[in-house]
Amino acid sequence: MDRFWPHEIYLHPDFFFLYLLPPIALDAGYALPNQAFFENFGTIILYA
Repeated sequence: MDRFWPHEIYLHPDFFFLYLLPPIALDAGYALPNQAFFENFGTIILYA
């Protein structure tokens, strides 16, 4: 049974950055209240 199931699961970085991270970031941005966004607008623009 050990030969069919690896002990470690490998997540390729390209898969993470191209397919998993964008929906998480977009959902977080969509759910962010407008007040919190505009209170931190200067900091956001500084790092953008």
